[in-house]
Amino acid sequence: MDFERLSYDFVINDLSSYLILDVRTPLEFEAAHIPGAYNVPVFSNKERIEIGTTYKQISKENAVRIGLQYFGKQLNNYLEQVEHIITNLNVKPEKILVHCWRGGQRSAAMAWLLAFNKYPTFVLEGGYKSFRNWVLKQFDINYPLVVIGGYTGSYKTDLIKYLETKQLPVINLEELAQHRGSTFGGLGLPKQTSNEMFENKLATSLFKACLLKKPLFIEDESQRIGNNLIPTPFFKTMRHAPNYQIQIDFETRLDNILKSYSHFPCEDLITATDRLQKRLGFDTLQRIKNHLKNENFKEAFKLLLNYYDGFYAKNKSHADFPKFNITYIPTHFNTLDTLATYFEKVAHDFDFNNNPPFFT
Repeated sequence: MDFERLSYDFVINDLSSYLILDVRTPLEFEAAHIPGAYNVPVFSNKERIEIGTTYKQISKENAVRIGLQYFGKQLNNYLEQVEHIITNLNVKPEKILVHCWRGGQRSAAMAWLLAFNKYPTFVLEGGYKSFRNWVLKQFDINYPLVVIGGYTGSYKTDLIKYLETKQLPVINLEELAQHRGSTFGGLGLPKQTSNEMFENKLATSLFKACLLKKPLFIEDESQRIGNNLIPTPFFKTMRHAPNYQIQIDFETRLDNILKSYSHFPCEDLITATDRLQKRLGFDTLQRIKNHLKNENFKEAFKLLLNYYDGFYAKNKSHADFPKFNITYIPTHFNTLDTLATYFEKVAHDFDFNNNPPFFT
């Protein structure tokens, strides 16, 4: 059966109509994949190693023969997996897009099987590798960003979520990274994905957000978020974008931090604090740990907040990529509602001539 090959640049404009099937091994898929794709591996991890070894040590023909044997034994299993995925989707896909690493034999074999069984099937030209090329190109674009900054506990993350409910495009870096950014940022969250997967999710989110043709709101972050790293070209764009600094008093921010972290087990908080030993110094570290052991969370987080305030102030002006174009928001905008109103006006008044969007 024939099937057509499509580039990712073509597919991205109608992505919701495709069921994306990644036929690479489970290990390849787990390392990173196209967001929203499903894994229906043609070969297991062990089988792929065997085929690759045969290809290198004996011949291509022998490797292909072994691959065909494994593929032939699993035909019904492949179809059952695809049918199970489709059955459990809320919306039945119009088309199926299959890919492997380079869009070669694995995706061609699966596409043949699906097309033979009357599924409207396409192969991603260039495979996952072509998608990765698309991802990396997204970070060179001059996006119309509005950066929301401020010291720790200044409602920044809550505000990003709030603005999203107002139908404004946002890029939630902490959600994409599955980490809140500080040494305590991984508490209560699933293990972070690979940096490659973080980049895949970020690029996809940027593309979707820009479809609304409005300025993109993003939280001011360090380049490193836990184990994930914001790509340097995009991070430079963030640092050159309009940066609005929220000004919330220390006690309010301390209360916000206490609400976010004081419910975690003391052992986890102490373990996280230990990672700051070189920066805090021995004496300060011991004071914080003693407060935590005695469940005196307010005093512990007061010391930690002072540390993070100093770190943020230094980072703002002396980082490798310093911030540009800073605006300090008047202090009477000090609640989530008033800040949301402020940024809705920022969106309305955004000057696209001085901050040219990529979508014009």
